[in-house]
Amino acid sequence: MPKGKLLIDFELGQIAAYAESGMSEREIARHINRSHNVVIHFLKNLGNYSKKHPGGWVSTVTNREKTNY
Repeated sequence: MPKGKLLIDFELGQIAAYAESGMSEREIARHINRSHNVVIHFLKNLGNYSKKHPGGWVSTVTNREKTNY
């Protein structure tokens, strides 16, 4: 579970721009006053940042098999 606040759109843009210019994650974190972990997690999941994971197990039994059983 996340403990801090999510990044705002402005911060997301800053991180992306700094990363493209070749700055390290720690330097980026110092510039935007956030932890380096949030920067690393954002850069690893550019398209999926702040989206919830559905969780749970993937069922191996189909709905058809459930009704026939």
